[in-house]
Amino acid sequence: MVKKGEMFGVRLNEEDMKQFARIVEEERSNKSSMAARIIHDWIHFMKSKQERGDITLAGEIIKNLINTLPEENIARIAKKNAKYVISEMKWQNDDLDFAELSKRIVEWNMENDRKLIPKEKPGLVLFKQRHELGIGWSVHQCEMYSEMFRLIGETINTNSVKHDKTSFSFEVIRHG
Repeated sequence: MVKKGEMFGVRLNEEDMKQFARIVEEERSNKSSMAARIIHDWIHFMKSKQERGDITLAGEIIKNLINTLPEENIARIAKKNAKYVISEMKWQNDDLDFAELSKRIVEWNMENDRKLIPKEKPGLVLFKQRHELGIGWSVHQCEMYSEMFRLIGETINTNSVKHDKTSFSFEVIRHG
């Protein structure tokens, strides 16, 4: 069992060491804290993604895939995808509610190097994201997340659903 603060040695090949030193310098960190951060991220994100069978695609691949779809079909596909994701999440957690779904989609985006920002306002939560993946991504993600919340019984402010080629946003109305 590793104790808090326990140290151990790591041997890297020459090329990896050069890359590691470059990253440490870019991040204005030190080798020890950077190694600890890398190991932490791998344990808590990469390993768990492998165990769940998650696949992460590069942004450019996602952009190219979604942009090949006719724009009029993207919302329909997003709603179908939402049903699949919600059924998988409910299989994992019978008590899928607003808090759990919000947590999962924010973490999901973070794990894929995207920031989905929830902003609490009186009576609602605004979800928004900036990106470089184009209008297809905005339509798909906005429609899919909105539908996911609807599928667990939440209400979407339909006037708040907005998307363009670099961002999307929608509001979930909170009851009680």
